[in-house]
Amino acid sequence: MRKRGFKPTHTTFTALLKACALSDSDKSTQMAEHLYNSIADFGIEPSIINFNSLLSVYQRKHNIEQLLDRFNGLPRDGPTAPSLATYTILFSACRREIQRQLAELEAVAAASKSSQERRSFGDSRRIALIKTNIHSMFNALIQSWHVYAADAARRITEPAVDTQPLELDAHMVKIVLKACHAVYGENRALGRKGLGIVEQVYGLDKGLGGQAAEKLPRNEPLALLLRQSRPDKGAGPAPPVLDDEVVDLVFGLCKRDRQSTKALRFWKSLEQHFTAELASLKQQQQHQPALDEFRARTTHSKS
Repeated sequence: MRKRGFKPTHTTFTALLKACALSDSDKSTQMAEHLYNSIADFGIEPSIINFNSLLSVYQRKHNIEQLLDRFNGLPRDGPTAPSLATYTILFSACRREIQRQLAELEAVAAASKSSQERRSFGDSRRIALIKTNIHSMFNALIQSWHVYAADAARRITEPAVDTQPLELDAHMVKIVLKACHAVYGENRALGRKGLGIVEQVYGLDKGLGGQAAEKLPRNEPLALLLRQSRPDKGAGPAPPVLDDEVVDLVFGLCKRDRQSTKALRFWKSLEQHFTAELASLKQQQQHQPALDEFRARTTHSKS
C-alpha cells in the first residue's frame, strides 16, 4: 500500500480482517494479527470495529484463548471500549467452542462404547478432560455475561466521555440460553444457570394469579433498565430485546428443570413490564399451550 501511495482507512483494515476470517489458510490468524498491529503504522488509531473484526478471526479459527486475552486487554471506557458487537462475538465464540467440545465428547464416548465392553483408562481420561474443558468454557461464557451486564449498568450510572452506552438485544440472550440448553444434559447445575440470567434480564414477577404484582426490585431487570435510560432522540431504533425464540428457550429450560412457577413468573413479568415487546411477538398464541401446562403443573403441585 505504501509503494503505491495508497492511504488505508479504518474500512480498509476492516475489509482485510474480514477476508482473513473467511480464509482457509493456516496462517490467516497470524496475518490478521499483523494487519491489526500495523494499523497504527499508518497513523490510524484502531477502532472498536477493527478490533471486532480481529475477534471474528479468532472466533472462526477457534482460537478462543487469544480471543479472551485480547478482550481482557480492552479499556473500560473510551472509543475502544467493548460494544454490543464485541460482547456478541465473545458469547458466540464461547458457545461454538462448547458445542465443538460436546460433539467431541459424544464421539469419544460412542467410539469407546462400540470398541469394547469396558472403557479403557485412556478413554476415561480423555472424556474427563473434555468434560473439564466444557465446564471451564461454559463458566467463561457465564462470567463474560456478568461482565457485560455490570458494564452495561455501569455506563448508565457512571457515564464516561467518549463511551457509548451498551445495548441489549434478543440475539445475545439467545446465544447464552442455547449454550445453557446444550450443557444441561451434561451438567444440570451448569445449564440451569440460564434461569438466573433470565431473571437478571427480564425479571421474574412474583405477582401471580389474583395477587397484585409487586413493585420492581431494587435491581431492575437489565432490559428494562437499559430501555429506560435510552435517549429519546438521536439513538436510532432500539434492538429488540425479546422474540418468540427467546420465549421458547426460556420455557424449554423451565420445563427441563421442572420450574413451572418460574416460567409463569417470567411471563407475568413480560405482561407487566414488556407489554410492547410481548405484543410484537409473531407467535404469541402458540405459547399458550405451554403456559396452560405450566399452570396445570403448578396447580397440581399445590393440591
